[in-house]
Amino acid sequence: MKILNRLKNLRAPPYVFSLEDKIKRWCDLGEKVEIIPKEADFDVLYVKKKHVPFSLSTKYSFLSTVTLVPKKKMTSELFQLYRRLKRMECILGWRGIIRRKPVFIRHPSHTRLLPHIKDLIFDDKLAKTLNIDEKLIKILSNLKPNLEIILYSLPEGIRVSDQKELFSHMISYYEKPEEIKWVITLELIFPPSLTGYDKIVRNIFTTHNIIARHIRKIVANIR
Repeated sequence: MKILNRLKNLRAPPYVFSLEDKIKRWCDLGEKVEIIPKEADFDVLYVKKKHVPFSLSTKYSFLSTVTLVPKKKMTSELFQLYRRLKRMECILGWRGIIRRKPVFIRHPSHTRLLPHIKDLIFDDKLAKTLNIDEKLIKILSNLKPNLEIILYSLPEGIRVSDQKELFSHMISYYEKPEEIKWVITLELIFPPSLTGYDKIVRNIFTTHNIIARHIRKIVANIR
């Protein structure tokens, strides 16, 4: 049966096959592939790839979203919840020289925003929660990805041409957010060899799911 399913989906990317038991449906959108999971704490997973210059390796970007308050349910009473969660944004950093250890730290964009948003004081609740999740840290130690966890912070349809314009829109959005949606982005360079490919892809899926689950639990306790 598994072989027959694969024959029906010969055009599917290899990572779709790796996750076939976890996927409800998938769609090729051209520049990226959209994956709707069967059961997960995130809403959707988008996968993009690009070749690494002067290399046979390929760089993949796996982006998932966790919608807590959609646009149609957003009210001014929820603005403060958005601002509180904004302070929890973080990225994956590394400590140590010989044995580098993954650790979640404050998102660097806060440094640029702080002069304009005085109450954007880092709340390490999410970072601390992720740092003590042994399963997550073990996976990240093996994957060694780039990883960031941020709130969606741009008005719909806005296109920016430079960082100054980007931060200007983020500051305005902080004052009047349109929705509360987390964005988890994991980037990883895949070597040309397919050794262990399925395990890598499934660990990436698990990483998104663990982070999304912690986000939902934290917000549930706040609300």
